[in-house]
Amino acid sequence: MLTKEFTLKIFEGFSIERWNDLVRPFDLIEMDKAAEKMVLAYLIGKYEEEAGHLIDWDWMIYASFFDLLRKISLCDIKAPVQRMIRKEYPEEYKKLNLWVVKQYKNIIKDEALFKAFENYCTAPAPDPDSVIGRTARVLRAAHKFSTMREFEMISVVNEKFRLQPIETELNRELQKFLDLRGLQLLVTKQRPYSVLMILEQLRFQTRWNQTPRVPKTSVLGHSFFVAILTLLLEKESGVDFCTK
Repeated sequence: MLTKEFTLKIFEGFSIERWNDLVRPFDLIEMDKAAEKMVLAYLIGKYEEEAGHLIDWDWMIYASFFDLLRKISLCDIKAPVQRMIRKEYPEEYKKLNLWVVKQYKNIIKDEALFKAFENYCTAPAPDPDSVIGRTARVLRAAHKFSTMREFEMISVVNEKFRLQPIETELNRELQKFLDLRGLQLLVTKQRPYSVLMILEQLRFQTRWNQTPRVPKTSVLGHSFFVAILTLLLEKESGVDFCTK
C-alpha cells in the first residue's frame, strides 16, 4: 500500500509555499501548516473532552491526512477562490472534489483507504450535533487558528493596507468557534498558547543530515510526515495501535 509513488506524492506537501503573494520572514510551507493544525486540534479537542464531549480521534487523524492530500492536488487554486466556488457554484465544487479523488485513484492502492478518502471529499457535511460533526468543528477551528498564527508571523513585515482585509476575514471566521474552550484559551494567550509557542519553534528548525534535503524540511513538518507514514504502515501491517 505504501508505495514509492504515494510517499513522494505526500512529500510534495513540503514543496507547497503559503502566503506567496505577501512578504514572508521565513518559508511558510503546507506540510508545516498541516502539522501545526493537528497540534491545535489535539489541544482544542482535549478541552472539549474535559467538557464532556466525545471526540472521534481516529476520524480526526484521517481527516487531517486527507486535507493534506486535497491541498496537494489543489495547491494552484488559492483558498479564497475555493471558498467562492463552494459558496457560489456548489455543483462545480462537487466536480472539483471528484477531480481531486480521481488524481489519487492510481496512487492509493489500499481500496479501503481510497474509499475513505473519496467519502471524505464527496460526502455532505456531517450533522453538527453528532460526534463527527463536533470533531470536524474542532479540526476546522484548529485550521483557522493555525492560519491566524501564520498571519501574525508575516504581519510584522507587511504593510497594513495589504493585511487589513485578511485580518478582518480571519477574525470573522474565528468568531464562529469562540464557544470552544480551547480556542478561547488560545485567543487570550493562556497556557495552551504557551505550549503552542514552544512547539512552533520546531517550525523554524531545519531537519538535516549530511545530504542536503530538497526541498528543505522543518522538524515540525518532518514529524507530521513521519506520523503519516506510521499511520499507513500500521494499516499495511495490520497492527492495532492504541486508540488513546
